[in-house]
Amino acid sequence: MESKVGEKFQYNNAGYILLGLIVEQISGFSFTDYIEEYIFKKAGMENSGYYEFDALPKDMH
Repeated sequence: MESKVGEKFQYNNAGYILLGLIVEQISGFSFTDYIEEYIFKKAGMENSGYYEFDALPKDMH
């Protein structure tokens, strides 16, 4: 721990990286393909996805 509980907050994305690796190992999908198929599509999020900043869809706001 870098500081006492409640003293300071520091965000760490390592948990999401680990989650992505677990999803890929168990599902056999890439993380982005899994999220698109089982999260975005099931939730009706047809305009959601993982895009490169220099290759965003033209209707992106």
